[in-house]
Amino acid sequence: MEEVHLKTRLAAWASHGGGPADAFRFTDEHLDTLGSLDPELRDTLFYEAVDGWIAAGSLTPEQLLLLTRRLVSQAFLFRGIGEPSGTEVFRRTFSSLILDAIVKHFNGRGGAHATCIESIAEAMERYTMEERDLRGYVAPWGWAHAPAHAADVLASLAVSPHLSVAWGERLLLLVKEWLLKAPTVYTHQEEKRLARVVRNLCLHRTLDLRPWIEGLIEACPGSFSDMEAYARRTNLLNVLRALYFSLRVEPSCPQLADFVELQVRALMRLA
Repeated sequence: MEEVHLKTRLAAWASHGGGPADAFRFTDEHLDTLGSLDPELRDTLFYEAVDGWIAAGSLTPEQLLLLTRRLVSQAFLFRGIGEPSGTEVFRRTFSSLILDAIVKHFNGRGGAHATCIESIAEAMERYTMEERDLRGYVAPWGWAHAPAHAADVLASLAVSPHLSVAWGERLLLLVKEWLLKAPTVYTHQEEKRLARVVRNLCLHRTLDLRPWIEGLIEACPGSFSDMEAYARRTNLLNVLRALYFSLRVEPSCPQLADFVELQVRALMRLA
């Protein structure tokens, strides 16, 4: 009954472009909605509402810091972490999407936000290493999508002016982890989201990505008999293809785009 009432309020605000008088208090009181098994309530209504309030500046920097502390706790981003399946994955992955909204908000503003951004980066580093539920769409509960949601946060962190230079290499290692840990081929466009992290690092950080790409290829030998090895190789190829097309339109990355094209051709046996 409480969820029905909450859906009614959120739907009314969505229709009229409004929101509660105190967006932080409402968000804080209903944050458990991130773990709801009702995809309309969790995704379409609650997440989109909170994302919009954060983008609009309805929460103060101090309130966003308090919200971040809750989200990176064992009760949210790490609830049930390490389980290969189950329903707690929604609470974890939608916590990461709210963290992405917070990073994006701070990225567009000056001020001393480095502590908050650093705490999110550290939490996403741990989360990437510990998450084991890599399912995409899970009927009837909707999108779990851990690799894609995590990639969104990493892509925003990659362009953050509040994150130290050293994080460039660390973010690359996290992309590698998402690529290598999957036991099956990603089928829900995770490769596009992961490629965006690498593209953002290329455009906003001074990094030589070629050794990273070469190391990934070496870590993903071809195989038609080992299905997990085949999946890693396929996921790598798909990410590199997505990366190639995103780099080709960037005037500042022609040499890297050429290098990626050569690797893709080799992996596809076209060279």
